[in-house]
Amino acid sequence: MSLVPEQPPGQTATSYLLVEGFTDPTLPQPISEPKSKKRKGDTEIIHMTNPHISVPKLDLKALQSNFLMCVNCWDLISASETVHREFIKIYSHLQLDSWLSLFLIDYALYRAKYDEAITCVQKLTDINVLLVKYIRLASILYIKKNFRACLEPILLALPLMPTNNPGCLSTHLIVGGNQRHLHFLPLTKMAILQYLVKVLLRCIKENMGKHGYSELSIGHIFVLVQLDWPQEEDFIPMLLEEIKQHQSFQYHLFQSYIINVDIMEELTYLWTPQGGQVNLEILPNLGSQRRIGTRGADKGAKVELKQAIKRQVARSNEKLDDLLISFLQSERALIMQALV
Repeated sequence: MSLVPEQPPGQTATSYLLVEGFTDPTLPQPISEPKSKKRKGDTEIIHMTNPHISVPKLDLKALQSNFLMCVNCWDLISASETVHREFIKIYSHLQLDSWLSLFLIDYALYRAKYDEAITCVQKLTDINVLLVKYIRLASILYIKKNFRACLEPILLALPLMPTNNPGCLSTHLIVGGNQRHLHFLPLTKMAILQYLVKVLLRCIKENMGKHGYSELSIGHIFVLVQLDWPQEEDFIPMLLEEIKQHQSFQYHLFQSYIINVDIMEELTYLWTPQGGQVNLEILPNLGSQRRIGTRGADKGAKVELKQAIKRQVARSNEKLDDLLISFLQSERALIMQALV
């Protein structure tokens, strides 16, 4: 369900879409919302397993409370066949089909009925809700661990992102604890891109468990974490340790897409004696015979690396949203390799 709260005069109206959020067990658990009262006989209403729902700003708490009120109303309507039949008659006269179809996706998501939710999402054909459709598909496919299928809706969503409402990055997409987390995502360009990048990032990271050492996956993660740096920096130490253990790292997209100074510093440290003397092959023009390390390495190659890093640092102020969109759209085949 795409909700549009009232906006002050002169501001662009922003819609909000309920999506599956992310959790981090190392962070403090969010304060629980007060549980609604449960009457005797309401056995179908589940309270103990309800997910935490977050909103981008405190003044949007009404989104959360209004949605939960709708959920409770639908539970009551569904609990009685008579009431449900009467409701169907009323809403058909009011022509609420499009609104109800979107709400039922939200409801299925809230109840963790993912197969039901994805079936409803795939039925959406209205051109006005295509962006919502693709974001939802990416979100649900990730939760269902269908990582390979996530990429297509992500790529389809990119050209549909609003250009007249840039918005900003959110700090509420990740909450602490292990409880399920749903989030009302602002349908702005930056918030959508941030969410899709986080979904893809976690797809690649979780898919790495199927394989051994994947330099391509590690390189893609280095690219993706840049958008929401330093919020995603916890991904990096474990990857650096893997590189160090294998004593080599090859990623020929380095020059095109990695401009984060902190990541570059960590990588270049690895080929120093103190960092482990790791062989780096991140400059495609050097060729496989001139790996950059300290033991018997080509001196010219090391000079070229230093010059390349300087060029990358000079690009560190480039717009990350444009860089990430270019990466996603241009490197589809290589990204897919990290998802199979």
